Amino acid sequence: MEKMTTMKNWILPLMILTLPLLISAQDETFFFKSDEYQLEEQEKAKIHALISQFNPDSHEYRIVGHCDMAGSVAYNMTLSDNRVRTIKNLMIQNGIPSEKIRTESKGESEALDVARAYRRVDVYQIEMPRLLGKTRIQVPEKVEVKEEVPVDVEYEPVLELVDEEVVIDHGPVEDIAEEDDNPDPVSLQDYIRENEPTVQEFKFHGNYPKVIKGEKDTRIRIPTNAFVRKDGKEIIGEITLSLKEFTTKKDMVINNLNTISKGNPLISLGMIDISAKDETDAELDLDEGVSMEILFPTPMESSYYTFYGERDDEGMMDWEIDKRYTREGQPSLNLDDYGVVMTKDGSGLRLVEKSEAKKRNKKTRINGMSGTFRELTKQEKDSIITAYEKRVEYERKVWEESKRFRTLIESSRMGIINCDRFMEDEKMKEVEFLVNVKNDDVQINTAYIVFEKRESVIQLRKEADKYFFLNARMPVEEDIKLIVTAFDNQGNVYLYTDSGKLRKKTSKEIMVEPTSREALDMLLSGL
Repeated sequence: MEKMTTMKNWILPLMILTLPLLISAQDETFFFKSDEYQLEEQEKAKIHALISQFNPDSHEYRIVGHCDMAGSVAYNMTLSDNRVRTIKNLMIQNGIPSEKIRTESKGESEALDVARAYRRVDVYQIEMPRLLGKTRIQVPEKVEVKEEVPVDVEYEPVLELVDEEVVIDHGPVEDIAEEDDNPDPVSLQDYIRENEPTVQEFKFHGNYPKVIKGEKDTRIRIPTNAFVRKDGKEIIGEITLSLKEFTTKKDMVINNLNTISKGNPLISLGMIDISAKDETDAELDLDEGVSMEILFPTPMESSYYTFYGERDDEGMMDWEIDKRYTREGQPSLNLDDYGVVMTKDGSGLRLVEKSEAKKRNKKTRINGMSGTFRELTKQEKDSIITAYEKRVEYERKVWEESKRFRTLIESSRMGIINCDRFMEDEKMKEVEFLVNVKNDDVQINTAYIVFEKRESVIQLRKEADKYFFLNARMPVEEDIKLIVTAFDNQGNVYLYTDSGKLRKKTSKEIMVEPTSREALDMLLSGL
């Protein structure tokens, strides 16, 4: 029997508190201290109530682990797994067969802050078809929690937690192969594909505000009913938001994302590419007058602004500043347009729009729930509205607190967005930078000036077949690294790199050399 905590819409979990006659609570919840997966003694004592009514022929258990948002996404998923394993092992130690236990880890996917409520494991007892003539396990009135696992019990080991990074053991130093003087060529297409940022997807309904947290800790606050379809039609079903994060100079170089606006150099705190669609794959955009708030992970004292990216005819990214910020009005929720889909046994419900239920002839299957649509009562509407307003107020407080540790910009459109400021320095002068690549059998891919002490990468423009040039105001005498990548007709990568000071006028003739994946990755990762 699926419970309400499996639902993604936060309104419905709040209804657990306000509509107790409609929804039953989970069988047991175990709470953990921050960043821990071992239980305190008072939490261990809950095991008796959990398993006292267990019948091996009619019961199964489902264990679901949760975390707050204090750590990285990967770290929190491991912590969630560990908490689930702790509870499972405790149940096995006290007589529950392992085949009667199903597990699931949510990580931080359903958390909005660092509150204790998210540092938990929920356990559900699932009622299965019963067989006659069977008896339940006899559990003593007071269960003694066992500290060691019996040899004949299937035990699930706890994962090792590594804070914010993965440690790889390469073995003894003498076992590491020396670098090949003639490395096998690496395919440019393969390397770019391997290092492209992950496309992260988030699913939600548009009738409430939502905070999205990316894998690299970019946070995006989307207001209530922010989206419209580009074709002007009504949004259908859940919204799927796709996010890419470009937070390092390596990301920018690989994905041809320079930091130039109309010929003027920028300093970037990071870039994102964001898009959205509904269940019919129709593209969505922000409604007129609506803006998203975006928090980039690094706090800065200087003023940073929103820049939107467009590629020119040569495929180079050019950024345009947007200072037009708007604020959405007070959040609201009109429940006259909503009803509830109830399962046949009354064990679950989901808030849905009337138009969606009507379109599916009232007896329907919506987002994985099969049941019958009915209208909301006035008491239910009042309860949901109250919970909704409290949730919005609380989320705003959490959001305002998180802004102290990050840099905030706002965006009134989707697409590629950059958190930047213009480079301003007393050393800024007109600079000319020319590069002539002498290899006849290669095609230039990118040529970049990468600033060593600034989050700025400047792509050189192409002139004819093999020359690159730059003519703009730049800080002379800055430490820079010149990176040129090229490829032959088989797609194999060639590389040239050099470090030095930026001069007012530079002209270089270079030869690019075949490179290995390891050498290219070491260079770009060290930017």
